Amino acid sequence: MQRQGITYQNLTKDSKGFTLIELLVVIAIIGILVAIILASLSSSRLKSADAGIQSELLHARNQIELYYAANGNYGTALFTAGQCNATTTGTVFKNDTKVQAILNNAGYISNGTDLTRGNCVLTGTSIATSWAISMPLKTNSIYFWCVDSIGASRQVQPSGGDLGFSGGACK
Repeated sequence: MQRQGITYQNLTKDSKGFTLIELLVVIAIIGILVAIILASLSSSRLKSADAGIQSELLHARNQIELYYAANGNYGTALFTAGQCNATTTGTVFKNDTKVQAILNNAGYISNGTDLTRGNCVLTGTSIATSWAISMPLKTNSIYFWCVDSIGASRQVQPSGGDLGFSGGACK
């Protein structure tokens, strides 16, 4: 049959092409694959954030030790552990702007804002002789990454209000 220069053919069962069902099945398979990929990317992002927290705290350790080398101490001892951004003047956490920047960056990686969940402590009688820092991890926030002045760098689980360290050292 012809109509204004266009030829129409009768469609038979031998026609080439995809049915609606076939197209829907392919789209469903693609959707499942995308969901699997997105789930694995999310997990990778969290693990990457944990690596960032660990790296920042190791960087903080180096900067704190540079402060010690320049000043001969870590500053005034804090008798109660607490948030790194709420420490008193006269400490390495407050006096050294590089340490503050590193810890704020670690806090941002950890919880998206600042050090509201990161913890610091300086121990000693009046002058601090040891320190420890703990920061919650992204993959599971019940675990913290802890670094201290004696060289520990490990995952800890705070319990009983210990913030992940005992005295001036990681648990």
